[in-house]
Amino acid sequence: MTSAILPPLPVQPPGVDWPTLSWSRGPLPPSVDAERLARLIDRGFTDFEETHAVVVVQGGRLVLDRYGPAHGPGATCLSWSMAKSITHALVGIAVGDGLLDIMAPAPVPEWRSPGDPRGAITTDQLLRMSSGLRFSEVYEPDKPSDTIEMMWGSGKADVAGLRGEAFAAFMRERLFKPLGMRTPVPKFDPAGTFIGSSFCFASGQDFARFGLLYLRDGVWNGRRLLPEGWVDYARTQTFQQAGVTDDPYGAHWWLGLGGEGSFSANGHEGQFTLLAPDLDLIIVRHGRTGAALKDALKVWMGEMAAAFRT
Repeated sequence: MTSAILPPLPVQPPGVDWPTLSWSRGPLPPSVDAERLARLIDRGFTDFEETHAVVVVQGGRLVLDRYGPAHGPGATCLSWSMAKSITHALVGIAVGDGLLDIMAPAPVPEWRSPGDPRGAITTDQLLRMSSGLRFSEVYEPDKPSDTIEMMWGSGKADVAGLRGEAFAAFMRERLFKPLGMRTPVPKFDPAGTFIGSSFCFASGQDFARFGLLYLRDGVWNGRRLLPEGWVDYARTQTFQQAGVTDDPYGAHWWLGLGGEGSFSANGHEGQFTLLAPDLDLIIVRHGRTGAALKDALKVWMGEMAAAFRT
């Protein structure tokens, strides 16, 4: 975002049911050029290698969904880093329960030794990916990569050095079940740690439910699931050094993919849950797209949002 002023988050329109059981369906608004949108959707399924699902929700209603071969409304799809945004929600629930202070040093026992500079790193800095830790996130097997070493190398049995035997039940009871998300398959390492950086499979429609929770400021059907202000925290831009070319980032959410004020959960191979508050719009795209087409796919996502913006 280029402005410190966050656009207001829309409320659920009167008379529109929450999609806890099923989505209310609605037509495209008359302001949308249906032919232009149809061409964009066709491109989405032909130009970016594999597209498994495109789901569009506006005003709380499902207005468009289309699926690739061997996929359908209930098919689970890989999340990659969209799982980071789910992790953000789970941290928010812990904050709301009074279990965690994100501005305090992160509760990592291995960093507590006297003189260890990591002891000053806060949970806020971790959520903003601005901790200062040396870490190489590369997904090419022939190049040095802490990510590959963590998830498939020496760290794969215990990716975080933490235990969490009851965490799966916590995720389902406090997040997935209230939203009616039935398809999520979070992945855990052999030590029982949720691999919250990368792995929570779910359907396109369930990721749209997760997106609706954030678009509705953490409130679902009159019940506050995320602390007040937690969504604004997610979409407040993190400071970036001059010359940094990475996409603008909030706290485990990316910013600006669908225009000013939008924020999104993004995945490594072109997975997106895009929220545009000014349009009351959610666009979910699942698929597998290589690095060579990454930028073109982001442009397409922006064009999809723009198709609803008159």
